[in-house]
Amino acid sequence: MAFSELLQHVGNFGRFQIMISILSILLSSLIISHNLVQNFSAAIPAHRCYTQLLDNTTSKTKITMNLTDKDLLKISIPMGPNQKQEQCHRFRQTQWQLLNPNESAPNTTELETEPCLDGWTYDRSVFTSTVVTQWDLVCDSWALKSLAQSIFAFGYVVGSPISGFIADRLGRKPVLLTSSFLVGLLGICSVSAPTFSVYCTLRFFTALSLAAMNLSSLALLVEWIPTSSRPIVMTVWALSFSTGQVLLGGLAYVFRDWHTLQLSISVPYLLFFLFLWKSSESARWLIVSGQLDKALKTLKDIAHFNGRQDAAESLNCEILQSAMQEELTFLKHGSKTMKIVTNPSMLKITCCLCFIRFVIYVNSLTFRDFYQDHASFMVHVSSVNLDFYSMMKQMIKS
Repeated sequence: MAFSELLQHVGNFGRFQIMISILSILLSSLIISHNLVQNFSAAIPAHRCYTQLLDNTTSKTKITMNLTDKDLLKISIPMGPNQKQEQCHRFRQTQWQLLNPNESAPNTTELETEPCLDGWTYDRSVFTSTVVTQWDLVCDSWALKSLAQSIFAFGYVVGSPISGFIADRLGRKPVLLTSSFLVGLLGICSVSAPTFSVYCTLRFFTALSLAAMNLSSLALLVEWIPTSSRPIVMTVWALSFSTGQVLLGGLAYVFRDWHTLQLSISVPYLLFFLFLWKSSESARWLIVSGQLDKALKTLKDIAHFNGRQDAAESLNCEILQSAMQEELTFLKHGSKTMKIVTNPSMLKITCCLCFIRFVIYVNSLTFRDFYQDHASFMVHVSSVNLDFYSMMKQMIKS
């Protein structure tokens, strides 16, 4: 009896497998929301230099009672090459002569300008607050916005291999519990970050925790799902990333302040932490790590949950050892990594998955403004994932 047959014995794709599939799909939906939230939380609104005439209520009322905002803008902010007001410079002196229609139009490029020494005024008609407006990540500081996202991506690069190593040593459930709690906690703390550097640091550790959660939940899902059901379950799991993108767009439409938006995608992880506390460790991992008693108890609990009381009564440690004998023998002899890499089936699957993931990410760059063309992006990603389903189905048959 192989482990896949052992899963069929305790309920195959029963209530427990359905529950853990739904939980993993919900987790992945929120994970993609964290990955893309800076499209909204770090949006760059229209902005211009702060000027006394335009933005100081006292000065505006006292000096320029008969002038419109358009007039004040004309004499305070120079025009750029595209015939729009400059976003990063203002006139050093108020250019009153620009209001005189009888004088010939002066060359505004020759007038003295200066940077925005007193800060910026932002258009808050779309987003009431963003990371950009909070820390003035515009003009000379515009690159800091990209830096924040790069630091977040680097957290994934660091977190993925580390979390895989820890999950193999300590188990999937401890890593999943810890990472879900940290994502919720760090996401909430980032809302009250006092400086931009603290915000970037929190985002780095959030990404590290998200990587651990993503890999651990995926490993737990695969190890509890029978082989015959994996293609459709993994395809639905992959499609949940598209669902997360739709969810994020809806949340960003409702919550226009980046603090509230960040909280809306962080607090649910604390609720997931409570649900995950009651979840079961991977029986496969327990058997491989030599914890047969815990594995036996876990499988019996799953059998009862799936309504297979007869299967729970017939299970014992000898059955578990015989079911995993081939895999345990494989793990004891030689390098596991080299055997996996040189295995023709595993090598084929790995190459195909890497190619599919590469295609998805390259095309995601093409659709970096996909929220403006939601339907096209959804169809695109869905078609890629359906191709992924077909490929996985053929691989499993072979």
